[in-house]
Amino acid sequence: MRPIAQPISAMAAEDAARVEAVLRQLAPKWTTHLVHTIAKYGPQMRARDIADHHPTVSRPNVNKRLAAMADLGLLDRDATFDRWAPYRLSARALTLGPLYRAVAQWSSEHLDRAPQGRSDRIEDALRRLHLADTTEVVRLLSEHGSMG
Repeated sequence: MRPIAQPISAMAAEDAARVEAVLRQLAPKWTTHLVHTIAKYGPQMRARDIADHHPTVSRPNVNKRLAAMADLGLLDRDATFDRWAPYRLSARALTLGPLYRAVAQWSSEHLDRAPQGRSDRIEDALRRLHLADTTEVVRLLSEHGSMG
């Protein structure tokens, strides 16, 4: 019988809540794709130009996702006088690179190994991590260790 591995450090309930809040913001479909598009082709882009990079998504859906991302603080936009004002990544979104790399690495090691684009792999992993109670299970495992 293997010894039970003890966690290195327990995750506090407050930390689990913060993780859950981040996952709620990053998990919706197309969020990662749109962040990557602006990062690659920006530094700022109009909605129609972003939509042109995603022909399988309708422009109204791209516009809705961009507006939601701006509301969450992932994008900045000065639309006070120009309703066609371009979007740019917020300071908060500019820090997502290490998180996205970590999620992509974790996904390639622990989830489906089918060939996927990086954005697809990240979005798939974020959706899986965002399942109900996933963060709480991780927190409890970090606090109490494995039962097996």
